[in-house]
This record gives sequence, C-alpha cells and structure tokens, in this order.
Amino acid sequence: MKKMLFIFCIFFSIHVHAHVVTFCGEVVPLDKEFVSNKLMNTIKKNMSLVNMADLRARANAYFPIFDSYLAKYGVPSDFKYLAIVESNLKPVTSPVGAQGFWQIMPGTARELGLNINGAYGDERNDLHRSTD
Repeated sequence: MKKMLFIFCIFFSIHVHAHVVTFCGEVVPLDKEFVSNKLMNTIKKNMSLVNMADLRARANAYFPIFDSYLAKYGVPSDFKYLAIVESNLKPVTSPVGAQGFWQIMPGTARELGLNINGAYGDERNDLHRSTD
C-alpha cells in the first residue's frame, strides 16, 4: 500500500515530505482513516486502467498550458491535476453529459460562454477555451 502511494505521489509531483502530502499548499489529512482509505482505493482502482507512459506524455504536453491559465487567474498550479481525475487528460464524455478535459456540464458551459453546438464543435473539448 505504501509503495503505491509513493508511486502515485512521484508521478503526479504531489509534494511529499516525511509522510506529509500537500495539495495547493494544504496538508492532506492522511491521518484520517477515511481520507487515506479513499486515496488508496482510488489509486488501486485506477492504476491498472491507466497507461502511465501515455498519461505522462499528455501531462507533459498539457500541463504548461494549464499552468499559464492557472497563473493568469491566481489559481494554484496543483489544480491541473483535477483534469487527470476528471478525464485522464482526454476530451471525453461522461454518462451524465459532462464533456472535455475538465468534464464541464452543458449548463455550466453555457454560463461560462462556451459554445457546445457550434459549427466548430463543442468548446468543452477545446483545451484552451475550456481551461480559460
């Protein structure tokens, strides 16, 4: 179990020091059984489903783009990891209709000014438009 957490933390560049995990400058309370169990179960469930080399290649391509938008709005850089959780860094559709890298629902997309039925396709799949 500790080995999987270690692999997860190194891959995703989560800051780990003496068994302290932080996200956006906040300590993740791994001493709380619910939190540590949820994290480990999520890692176990998804490790066999992810092609790590492909994910790393997408992260190397997309993270600099995400970082520029996050910095523009003063959002912590760690938020880029949410796109891994939401979509595995792919423009996919969820069973409930969320779409794109960030899994934006149609109503939210309209509120954000994203065109979801345009001649150029669904802007929730546009890396720049959806991230901005």
